[in-house]
Amino acid sequence: MKPYFVVVTLFSILAACQTKENSEKKAVESVSEKERHQQTAITDSFVTNPLEKGSFNWEPEPNNKSKIAKSGLLPQKPILEEVKTQYFELNPRKDNVLKLKGGTLVGFEADAFERNGKSVQGNVRISIKEYTQLSDFLVDGLSTTSNGELLETGGSLEISAQTKGLECTLKDGKPVRIAFRRNKETVGMETFLGEKTKNGVNWIPQTDVEIANCLKNPNTKTADDTPAANPESGLEDEMIDRERIREYLYSNLKSPPFLREFRMSGLCEMEIKTDEFGCFKSLCIGKSVHSLYDKALVLSLEKCPFPFVKGSEKKSFPFSIQIKNDFVNAFDHSPLCDKNYNQLLKEKQANQCVAPITINQSLANSIESIDQKIRTAGLGSLTNMEMGYYFINSIQLGLVNCDHFLPLNQPNTNLTVNVFSNKEPKVYLVFLDRKVVAQAQWQNNHWEFPNLPIGEKVRLISFSIDGDQPYLKSRDLEITRNGILNEDLNPVSKVSFKAEIEKMGYEFARL
Repeated sequence: MKPYFVVVTLFSILAACQTKENSEKKAVESVSEKERHQQTAITDSFVTNPLEKGSFNWEPEPNNKSKIAKSGLLPQKPILEEVKTQYFELNPRKDNVLKLKGGTLVGFEADAFERNGKSVQGNVRISIKEYTQLSDFLVDGLSTTSNGELLETGGSLEISAQTKGLECTLKDGKPVRIAFRRNKETVGMETFLGEKTKNGVNWIPQTDVEIANCLKNPNTKTADDTPAANPESGLEDEMIDRERIREYLYSNLKSPPFLREFRMSGLCEMEIKTDEFGCFKSLCIGKSVHSLYDKALVLSLEKCPFPFVKGSEKKSFPFSIQIKNDFVNAFDHSPLCDKNYNQLLKEKQANQCVAPITINQSLANSIESIDQKIRTAGLGSLTNMEMGYYFINSIQLGLVNCDHFLPLNQPNTNLTVNVFSNKEPKVYLVFLDRKVVAQAQWQNNHWEFPNLPIGEKVRLISFSIDGDQPYLKSRDLEITRNGILNEDLNPVSKVSFKAEIEKMGYEFARL
């Protein structure tokens, strides 16, 4: 019995040890499994987002624990990607032509930058936002309107320049040259400068800004303050309607075709003679921008429909005007118009009071101006299948747009839109056959689009974003008189929202 008892006792001890070992092993495995679950709990899991036609897009499911960083929660990626700023470092002492990712060219003339009235010597850092796609306009709240009037766009930029971290500006007479890619040609494109408002951006024609600057600049009147070339004139200053003459010339003076390839500017000083009715008779040039501009002035003044002297007398008086020539004019006239205009200029004669001091003549004789460089860079990069560029220039940095006023041959009307949304929505009209983007204005407790051409086919886009949930409603319609629409925004997936905007963008880009 004793040996048997010993065997049983040993077996019991071994079994107990094994049980304890297994228990400890299970406990370790349990702890290990718990730790593994805790570790995997902080990794991204994946969910399916349904797309059109039964396809799926695998995206990581948001998890707060996986988003923790040293500075706190990482910001969410915006549903619509922001317009990225493009940076360039350049030497301001030479001509520079920059090529942007969207194909736009930007040219700066040598010695074009200044700060506090002094030329910039060190390198200049250029920052540019390029707006060529529909989503670019929507994400930054841009539209194509000028004081409520619709514009058709060829592209927009926002440009700034810094030297050693400090803002610098363009010098007078040294504008930035811009070439926007185009798929088709729209006649009459010109430069508009943007002013930010509470409702977005209002675009002002650059010609209006130049006229306002010239009228305010006392340098444009220095010749008027000197004695008249004819000592017998004795004309009282208040009898001459100088401001009206300047405004007429700013609107009607045409650039000679030969000079459109060059940036001609400067103060032209002259003596104007009138007949017994106070109307233009002849012109004597004292200080000239170019001899062809002298003839262009004669041709324009001969067609002036109003008398220069309020008393309708035969007089002589000094006069000055700031000549400015936009490079875009080179593409605004047909060859036949230019031929006829050249013939008219040949027939005119501008007398000289004294030997004229020619301004910018060396520019016309230069081997290759910055205008020629940017044109060569643009046209040289095109293939046979591509159309071309719009060439414009801007007298200042900031928001610059290539546009023309939309011709309204048909009657116009207003469109009222009531949008039902928990978050403040954005409401746009995108024209289907033109590059026009109009943003609704909040007035009288609803959204309004003023001055819309009746019969125009458009797409109404309304959207808002609540957290990371987008809401969207879009529909095509035709503008009718006194239209009123009610829009209910529908929740959509991020993928569907981006896909819808991109689809509209492709159609917009083809115009």
